[in-house]
Amino acid sequence: MKMFLRVKKTSKNFWRVFIFVLVSVEKVHGGYKVIGVSQPIKAAPGDDVVLPCWVSPIWDATRKTVEWSRLDQRQDSTKKYVLVYRALKLDRSLMMESYIGKASLIPEALRSGNVTLKLTNVTVNDSGRYKCFLPSLKTHAVIQLLVSDSPKTGNLSKPKDRINIESTDKRDWWNVLWAPLIFIIIVSSLFIKKICR
Repeated sequence: MKMFLRVKKTSKNFWRVFIFVLVSVEKVHGGYKVIGVSQPIKAAPGDDVVLPCWVSPIWDATRKTVEWSRLDQRQDSTKKYVLVYRALKLDRSLMMESYIGKASLIPEALRSGNVTLKLTNVTVNDSGRYKCFLPSLKTHAVIQLLVSDSPKTGNLSKPKDRINIESTDKRDWWNVLWAPLIFIIIVSSLFIKKICR
């Protein structure tokens, strides 16, 4: 009988620990940020451009939904996106006609959280504010594109001005690791305390 009570008590503790882990994981999930560049991206008509956007800390977006939309353009209610990526492919049924074949992601970069939008052969009509939204994370970034054929545009993106979108701030890893680390310390100390009795 004593053994049964001990098993029942252990089972109750298991569920307490399990709920604690779930709550901790939710807090960790909230530590992700979608980051875009703060300076406008400048280009000339006919250029191919990238609108850099990534998740920090690194987060695999391969099997997630990525939505790129225009904030400054009225959209048709059914085709309101510049690009929609879900279920490992583009969902062209939700994309604006003018961006089908023009907008793409870098598939191999999704694994590291790089959700950068590539636009080919841009025109002046592509100028505007673009929103990168990840529904799973409930967070977004806004990036501005300026397309102009006037010489006043200047400062077209040069390699030295580009950002290494693969790198992330090492301090962000603490946001991911603190809850599991505390959990492991607590469980270990309880286990050691029980053994020492």
